[in-house]
Amino acid sequence: MLLGKQYQYKRIPFGIKPGPKMFQRYIVNVLGDIDNCFVYVDDIVIFSKTEDEHAKTLMKVLSRLFEKGVKINIEKSRFFQREVEILGHIVNEKGYTPKTESVEKTILSKEIRT
Repeated sequence: MLLGKQYQYKRIPFGIKPGPKMFQRYIVNVLGDIDNCFVYVDDIVIFSKTEDEHAKTLMKVLSRLFEKGVKINIEKSRFFQREVEILGHIVNEKGYTPKTESVEKTILSKEIRT
C-alpha cells in the first residue's frame, strides 16, 4: 500500500461475511424504485399483468443494470416465464405454493430441540 493512497474494491471480495447483505443493499438501491420488481440477493423477479407491461419493466431493469455496470449471466436468466421458482416456492398468476421437495424436507426433518 502506498502512503496517502486508498484502494477500493470494484467487486465484493469472495467469502467476506457481509458480502450478500452488501450486494442486497446495493441492488435494492439500483432497482428499488421500479414497480413490479422483486429483488432477493441476486434473484430479480418481474411480475406483470400483461406481456407489454412486462416488456417495459424488463427494459427498465436491464437499462438500469447496464447503467450501473451490473452484469447478468444470460445463461441463467429466464424471461417472460408464467411460473418461477424462488425461495423454495413456485410462484405464478394464481399465487404461490411451497415446492414439493421443500415440504418433504420439512416433514422428514428431525425435531429441533433446544
